Amino acid sequence: MVYHIMKKGMILPPEVFAFKLLKRAKITNDERLLVLTGMDYSKRNTLFEQAKKSLTKFKGESSACAGMTQNTQPAVKLETAFPAETHSPLY
Repeated sequence: MVYHIMKKGMILPPEVFAFKLLKRAKITNDERLLVLTGMDYSKRNTLFEQAKKSLTKFKGESSACAGMTQNTQPAVKLETAFPAETHSPLY
């Protein structure tokens, strides 16, 4: 739909693109609310970029916008808590 709008020469504001991104991100309502808390609504001209950042922050690499940004990092780094080779069992 966005492609068709751009093809017709119409320009939509960034806030429309931001909310379209969230609508099509295939996230739950609770996840959407978390993403919305990470956005600063006073800076309306950067709302789309903020939506992408916030979605990546809360959803990590599995988010719909992970391919849109170049420097994406996983939201949570997985590490072993106690590697077996460095700790002996308690007797």
